[in-house]
Amino acid sequence: MARLVSGALAALVALTLAACGGSTAPTQQAAGASGEQPVDTAGVTLRLGDQERRLQTLMQAAGQLQNPKYKIDWGEFSSGPPMMQALSGRALDLGAVGDTPPIFAASAGGSGADIRMVAASYPGGDKDEILVPSGSGIKDVSQLEGKKVAVTQGSSAHLTLLLALQKAGLQWSDIQVSYLQPPAAQSAFATHQIDAWAVWYPFIAAAHGSGGRTIQAGTQLDPGHSFLVSNTTSLQDSGKVAALRDFIHRVGLAERWAHSHLSEWSKLYAQISGLTLDQATATEKAALTEYVPIDASVKQAQQKAADAFATAGLMPRVDLSKNFDTRFNPDIA
Repeated sequence: MARLVSGALAALVALTLAACGGSTAPTQQAAGASGEQPVDTAGVTLRLGDQERRLQTLMQAAGQLQNPKYKIDWGEFSSGPPMMQALSGRALDLGAVGDTPPIFAASAGGSGADIRMVAASYPGGDKDEILVPSGSGIKDVSQLEGKKVAVTQGSSAHLTLLLALQKAGLQWSDIQVSYLQPPAAQSAFATHQIDAWAVWYPFIAAAHGSGGRTIQAGTQLDPGHSFLVSNTTSLQDSGKVAALRDFIHRVGLAERWAHSHLSEWSKLYAQISGLTLDQATATEKAALTEYVPIDASVKQAQQKAADAFATAGLMPRVDLSKNFDTRFNPDIA
C-alpha cells in the first residue's frame, strides 16, 4: 500500500488549488462527539481502501489530511468487491464502497460475516448506469435478452442490472453475463466484445466520451447508499476506533467541501484521473454524497437489496442486522 499521499500527488493538489484560488487550510479534528474518553492514537496506523484515488485526493484537496494524530496507509482497488476481500482478510481497517459489496461479503460467511458498515452516504446523482457501445441498436433493457452483458460481480452495478432486468420482465438467465473488473470490461466495451455494460462513474463518463450511450439510469431503480466499511478486529482496537472516529468526521467534511467547490475539485480530479474536464465534472456531480446516520431506513434498504439477490438465486439469503455498527453516527459531519 502507498503511504498517505505521494509527494507528486500532494504537489499537484496544491498547485491546482492555488491556480483555482482554493484552500487546503487544516480543519480541527473531531471533538469526540461520542463522549468517550480521549485515546492516544500516536502509534495507530489506519489502512484505508480507495478506488481511483478519489477519496485520498478529495481529502487532500479539502485540507482533511493535514495533521491527523495517526498514520494512514492507502490501498488502491479497482472496485468494491476486492476491497471487501481485503477488509474480510484484515488487510484493511476501512474501505469506501457501494451498497452491494458488503452484502455479498456478509452472505459469503466465514470472515466476510465480520464486516461492519460504519457510515452511510446518499448519492447526489446516478451512481450506476447500463451502457451500450457506439453504434449499438439496443434502445432499452428489454432488448438485452440473449445479449452479452458485463458487470462486476458483487458491485453496486450488479444490483442495478438485476433490478433493471426485473423491471423489463427478464430473468437473470435471459442474458449472457460476463463478470469482469472495470478495466477488463472497459476494454471489452471499447472493442464491442460485449453488448452492454453495467458500471459506475468515472467509467460511465469515459464510455460516454467514446460514444457509449446510457439505456438505464440506476437512480430510477436503486438510489441506494454508499458505505464506509470496517471489520470486527479493527473495531475491537480502541486506538483504531478513536482514529476511525476522527477520520470518518474528516470524510464528511471533505464531501461537504466538494459540494461547495465543485468547479475546482472537478479540475483537479480531471488531472488526477486523466478524464476530460467535462467527464470529470459529470463524475463528480454524480459522486457528490451526503453522509447520514445509519438508521432503520438505511438498514431496511440494504436488507431489501440482499433479499433481491437471494430471491434471484444469485447468493444465499443473509440477515444483515448484525453487519451494522452505529457507534460512529455522532461523528458524521
